Amino acid sequence: MVSGVFLLALLFGREIFSRKPTAPLYGTAFTTVLILIGTGTGAFGDEASSKFVTRIAQILLAVCYLVAALSLLQNLKLRERWLNTGRHIARWLNWLSRYLPGHRVDAAG
Repeated sequence: MVSGVFLLALLFGREIFSRKPTAPLYGTAFTTVLILIGTGTGAFGDEASSKFVTRIAQILLAVCYLVAALSLLQNLKLRERWLNTGRHIARWLNWLSRYLPGHRVDAAG
């Protein structure tokens, strides 16, 4: 068991300290694995296996919720709406900044 956890830590450690953009996700995944192993092997009596299964089910439900929510946001195209709103606000602030004290107006503007 100790050798297996050590090997798992080495594998996760290699990915955590890599320069990949997904490296932070491996840190979260390793923490989750340690929590699941700790609760599954701890001295909790007969309910350890039921807690382990419950936690796995909760993690799966959370993943399904995230996938569904992100799919919904993608289908509603809210990202494009927010980006367009941000561009509009930036143009408005740029126009407004011309009338603030200390703003130099060039010959072209």
